[in-house]
Amino acid sequence: MSQKLREAAELFANLSRDAGRELTYDDAGVAWADQYVEAVRPVETEDQLRVQTALVGAFLGEALLAQHGGAWSEDEGEWSVVLEDGRRIHPFRATMAQLTGDAAESIHALFRFVANSAEGADGDVADAGITEPDATPIREAARRFADAIHGNGGPEEYGDEMMQFVHGFVEGTRPVEPGLMDQYATLIGAVLGESIIATHGGEWTPGDEGWSVRHDTHRVLPFDAARRHLEEGPEASVLIRFRQVAEERKNEAGQDEG
Repeated sequence: MSQKLREAAELFANLSRDAGRELTYDDAGVAWADQYVEAVRPVETEDQLRVQTALVGAFLGEALLAQHGGAWSEDEGEWSVVLEDGRRIHPFRATMAQLTGDAAESIHALFRFVANSAEGADGDVADAGITEPDATPIREAARRFADAIHGNGGPEEYGDEMMQFVHGFVEGTRPVEPGLMDQYATLIGAVLGESIIATHGGEWTPGDEGWSVRHDTHRVLPFDAARRHLEEGPEASVLIRFRQVAEERKNEAGQDEG
């Protein structure tokens, strides 16, 4: 299906080329697509709305992927793009909103917001729900690492045994070259977070300090814990951090009862 979406984007680019405009999958291309949407509004029929949404939305999605990496993703029948940094963007939702006059911002404004926020700029998307953080890449990274652990004689399931194996892995890996630190911290932190969720419940939640695992009021920053173990050694072990969660939650429960 993702191939058909790419073909729809190319069809829109070809139609634009026939109209004398050579479209590229970048800011200039999306700016022209934005002008096109404004020119065809209001569409006269539901069929035209679906066709225009499909063509322009596919082009917008491909432009986002060309600039930021990632892949198309389907969730309950709705296609979106999940960028390499984990953000999920809904190009068809944004396109239809502009075509029907329901969007506070244009598709070009959305495209620029994604670019600016990736560089650390402040900003908000006025059309709520177009962008949303997505933990899928984290969970996929954890699963790949867990599969590698199992393939090398380690446990298959997340939990204490998994974290014992990860502790040994970290100790056998240290010291880590600076260029590989982020990669190792991501894999180890992802498995730590998934092990906490599997054992105690909770969910991945984005925040100002990065992704955390939250359960009620309790919060753990798995990637920070992974980096500390990699940098500081066994006294800052991810296994210790994993086991601390049970005591921390027990203490919180005691405070609530009191």
